[in-house]
Amino acid sequence: MSAFQPARSKLEAVSRLSALTHSPPERLGPGSKERKSVLVNLAVGLGLDVDASKAKPELGRQISAALGVEWNRQCWSAGQTITLRGLNNILDGAEAWTAKREATRLESDGPFAASASGFVPARSKLEAVSRLSALTHSPPERLGPGSKERKSVLVNLAVGLGLDVDASKAKPELGRQISAALGVEWNRQCWSAGQTITLDGLNNILRGAESRVAHAASANYFTSVRDEASALVTALVDSLPQHMDGRACVRDMQAADFSQWAQDEWVAFFFEYVGLPALINAFGGGPRRIGATQFDYGLGRAWDLKAHMAFSGDAPLNDRAAMEAAITEFGGLGFLVLTGEVEYDEGAFRSWQREFRLAHGKVPRKRVAPPKYQRKSKASFHPAMVEAFFIPDREALRAAIDSGIIKVMRQGKQVSGHDRSPKYSMNLVRARLSDLLLVQMLV
Repeated sequence: MSAFQPARSKLEAVSRLSALTHSPPERLGPGSKERKSVLVNLAVGLGLDVDASKAKPELGRQISAALGVEWNRQCWSAGQTITLRGLNNILDGAEAWTAKREATRLESDGPFAASASGFVPARSKLEAVSRLSALTHSPPERLGPGSKERKSVLVNLAVGLGLDVDASKAKPELGRQISAALGVEWNRQCWSAGQTITLDGLNNILRGAESRVAHAASANYFTSVRDEASALVTALVDSLPQHMDGRACVRDMQAADFSQWAQDEWVAFFFEYVGLPALINAFGGGPRRIGATQFDYGLGRAWDLKAHMAFSGDAPLNDRAAMEAAITEFGGLGFLVLTGEVEYDEGAFRSWQREFRLAHGKVPRKRVAPPKYQRKSKASFHPAMVEAFFIPDREALRAAIDSGIIKVMRQGKQVSGHDRSPKYSMNLVRARLSDLLLVQMLV
């Protein structure tokens, strides 16, 4: 990410801080307080010169000074508690620190130096194509007539690594495009007459591909979008309770300073509240933004978390323009969808929620017009299934629109009376029968 995205809760903040130094996953202590270990582990992991024996507010001040970020009276409160603002200040500085350190390492070593120093060239074309196919778990490759490499080895590699190349081109041109995407050399010694890639050319591609996969593994990325989706879904399923009680979930979010605790759609935001830290604890990563739209999570690809009621066919997604831009800029956009059964009551939960908001300083904004409908009072939710859907490119988006899987959803006006930008929605019944569905797992 180029710009800092503040954590929306203490739990998210401590998860992102621990992930920066590959420290053990953090949880909040009694009263939703951050544990001192998150600060100590961060300081040790970044090699900061601080006194770890000091109380949390003073340790936070020392860490902030070492990272060059602000620390003031709004960063901590009574009882030696670091506020969400304080944790975000430290997180901002720590993410900038690690990004600068990584950039310095790459400048001194070169993007493929670590891999190049240990790269063992293939001794034959058969060895080269076998190693290339193994990198993306593609079918085993064999040489064609005259010991020529088959074009499929290049196509499978490009698809498996998600490279932006034109697979319709002849092998020498496709090899050149792949080499450019991997940042390795491609010259006249890499191919010969008859559209044949030489062993030198295959080794250049192999060097770049192995380096790309090694870099992805060190950053907890996945070479396959399906592998990534499976890992994310598994982490989300492990993080979910068997039952969500509305009152308990809202109380938990409020106590942890989660910025969306007062929203009507508490199920969706509780899914983010427990799910996002689970993903960050497991894999690192964090939010990604396009314009004014923030997508919940980015790792190798960008993903957004959605909650869906089992009785409803269409699931609202995101702002239409932001989705189209994200699909282009991020190389595709995925959705991690929680589906389950909701229990309604006659309005008791809605009344309790309003009183709880007022008791904690959330005064509703005045509407310019009364709402056109009253949302049902969701008292509890039973998670049933988590699915991963992925839109790889604009062509796939257009195909999904043409087939009725995705459609434009007009939104109601804002509380202020202003129009809302149109969203896309997804018909999950149709999407489950399409290539957009990658993974489906019961809770």
